[in-house]
Amino acid sequence: MLAYEAYFDALRPLRTTTDKWKSIVAGLVVVRLVDDWLDGGPCAINKNPASVQAVREAVARVPERDPIRPVLCDLMDIVTQSEIATIQTIAAPMIGYGNMLESTGQWTLSRDVFASLLSRAQTVQDHLTTAYTARRFGLVLRLLGQLDASDKAYNLVRQSAVKLGMPHIHLQSQMGYANNLMMRGRLVDAEKIIDTAAKEAESLEMTGIYADVLIGKGAIVMERKDHLAGIHIGQSSLKYVPGGETRDILLANIGASFIGYGNHSAAKKILIPLLRGAQEAGSRQRILINLLEIAAKDGDKSAFERYRKKLDGTLTLPVLQAHYHLFLGKGYHTFGAISAAKEEQRIALAIAEEYGLHQARTIILDDASVRVLSRKASVGG
Repeated sequence: MLAYEAYFDALRPLRTTTDKWKSIVAGLVVVRLVDDWLDGGPCAINKNPASVQAVREAVARVPERDPIRPVLCDLMDIVTQSEIATIQTIAAPMIGYGNMLESTGQWTLSRDVFASLLSRAQTVQDHLTTAYTARRFGLVLRLLGQLDASDKAYNLVRQSAVKLGMPHIHLQSQMGYANNLMMRGRLVDAEKIIDTAAKEAESLEMTGIYADVLIGKGAIVMERKDHLAGIHIGQSSLKYVPGGETRDILLANIGASFIGYGNHSAAKKILIPLLRGAQEAGSRQRILINLLEIAAKDGDKSAFERYRKKLDGTLTLPVLQAHYHLFLGKGYHTFGAISAAKEEQRIALAIAEEYGLHQARTIILDDASVRVLSRKASVGG
């Protein structure tokens, strides 16, 4: 496989004059410079000043408003100023770059960055870098629907945590694996892991991880359609999460629970302000899908079309795609466009089955509009 293949895939449809093209190219040449630095040391960089200057110029072309730019500048400073090339020196900013790519919705690029760093960390047996990188790698792989590969990444986290004697990292690996089980529809197995993790996190006073555990508990009850419990768990968890992306996820889950409970007004009071302030691309897309669901259920055609247009062509994550097409089908069914509804339901189911998203498949098949149209098709046949 070509190194950083996702970068070339992302560049292929773009014009060279676009800001996105400049950002991706700058990232590509910087990570390649990092590779040269790690392989040949500072001497390899110092012997090729023209190459370094070309990379600086590529970074300089990235707009200042792009959050990727300062991260790339930090990487450049380390590579050009450090006297010794070590994985430990570059690990934190590389993980930061991967995280920034993930938060801006560039998940395949993030995957390639984490994969490269993880391979190097394993080669030199840097267990701490392996643990932190594999955890982020496992998350991105799950988002991309690559659940088996994600499991392997979380297993690496677990192994590294044992070697390091760091229980909080071990618990993080367990929560990652539990989230994968939920996506596979294995709720009982996921709940056992979450319950065990909750006891350990509470006994060790790991507040941050306990918050993640509570989010997992809330997700379990939501999947079981105990939406009132989901609301209560979510609201009681807020005190453990002062801010940031985790709080956004928690609030979005509370909003989703209100949708399931049938209180759309309360859901919108949470989700609409949350959408305005959400910084992470995946969070924004999830909130828009929740609002699309409300519009479909309420028969609000103008809102439905507004959210549909905002989401159209923007989704790359399989689980979000599956739910998006499900709620498109629900809306079209509400508005009497039966053929369109059937097609969207077919697409949703196909995505869930392709990626082994068994919980999403269960939700799709259990949806009222899907059941109605399935019964009509059976009678018609």
